[in-house]
Amino acid sequence: MKQEKSVEIVPDTRLMEDIGATSFTVPEAIVELVANSFDARIGDDKLIIRITLSPERISVIDDACGMDVASLSEAIRLSVNMEKLKGKSDVRKGMFGLGMKTACASLGRVWSITTRPDGGKEEHSVEFDLREWSKRSGSKNPEWKAVIKSRNPDPKGPLGSSKHGTAIVITELRDKNPMPGAVLERVGRAFKPHIESGDIIYIGKDKAVPPPYNLIGGKRAVIDEPCLGDRITGWVGLDVKTHNDDSFGLNLYRKGQLLVAWDKSFFPVHLMTSRIVGEINLDFVPPNFHKKGFETQSREWKEAYKKMREVLKPVVKASRHASKGKKTALRDTEAIQILDGAFEPQKEQQNEAGEQTSAFHDDEKENHVSDGEVRVENGMLILPDGRIKIDHMVQDLEDEEIPWSHIFDPEAGEIQVIINKGSLIYNSTKDIGTMALLGAGDCLLNFLMHEMHMDPEKAWRARNRWLYDTIRQGSGRD
Repeated sequence: MKQEKSVEIVPDTRLMEDIGATSFTVPEAIVELVANSFDARIGDDKLIIRITLSPERISVIDDACGMDVASLSEAIRLSVNMEKLKGKSDVRKGMFGLGMKTACASLGRVWSITTRPDGGKEEHSVEFDLREWSKRSGSKNPEWKAVIKSRNPDPKGPLGSSKHGTAIVITELRDKNPMPGAVLERVGRAFKPHIESGDIIYIGKDKAVPPPYNLIGGKRAVIDEPCLGDRITGWVGLDVKTHNDDSFGLNLYRKGQLLVAWDKSFFPVHLMTSRIVGEINLDFVPPNFHKKGFETQSREWKEAYKKMREVLKPVVKASRHASKGKKTALRDTEAIQILDGAFEPQKEQQNEAGEQTSAFHDDEKENHVSDGEVRVENGMLILPDGRIKIDHMVQDLEDEEIPWSHIFDPEAGEIQVIINKGSLIYNSTKDIGTMALLGAGDCLLNFLMHEMHMDPEKAWRARNRWLYDTIRQGSGRD
């Protein structure tokens, strides 16, 4: 006999604690809360958002429109469609109904919301103590209720004398040492378009400002490309130095908010492309569920990806050129000319001090190698004037005519040899190890002659000595 039974699938109350166990960092969580403030702005009014951080509490307070009881009760529910609640908006940053709850729960276990609606006579508040929610765990009939309290505006409360706005206060922090500097940098970059249009965000007493770029020649190449009936806009340029850290690539924005910092999806990643920086607006590409990136399986992302890979080819070429050999004004000029040949360049705007950015940086001293013995010890090239480490990596330089290239990092004292797996010779040989060794020797010869200004005959002998000793040491021969 066939039977059916309807069952309740209400989640366990432990879920309120679990949503805090996300990969949100403190800066990412605060960016999420600030995004909600921008969603609640009143018309075109400029916003003031104040963020405070201490080992005991974190607060985010805005002077946006605030919420009435009905709006607040919906806002604290999980997975409410915010477009249905607030109406469809092309500029809405919070869409999935998890951002505020997830951000608060990832910052701390106790958090409260106090809000005053614009034109209202009362303020409303609600508090969540995730420790209490966890105590309810295991019940067959879990109670999913929160209490909203309403009262006359309290001038001693978190909103002070403000006529409208929302204050979120988090205590019992998961991270007992939130770093204001990291939040300042992240918020300044994340909301750069808003800050530049007049909105103000304070972290403690400091105003968030977009971090400056230091570009070769102060040049920005403007990008404005059609894509799926919309446009990809922004700019790219070349940093004055290469990066061994992660601070290069494109900052990807959607609707005025940074979604991905230092994205490297659109170009091959290696030291010779580590000068590429810029800001790109992908307003038509949908974000992923947590708005920590884009939906990379969407048609919009795939089309934008194909377009940007093509658009950035001359930028990749210019970055490689700027990273070859010793830094000179001529080399920088030639790199800029490569950009100029494909883009309409714009002069970098004034720096924070109000001064025009310098076109070139020629203060590096010439390097000269004195006479003396050259030897190898533990993979290091021992010159009379210092030690040089030689290392190699395999990357696709997307040019089959280039077998290898290199870049010298003077601070690390390292020659980074790049073996091009996209080259014809790489794909024609089975002995990649010998190819890498010969490529490193060739790059070493180039480095000694053109960057260290060694006499060609001495450089040739030094290269041969390095090859011989490296092979001998590698084989274990005395």
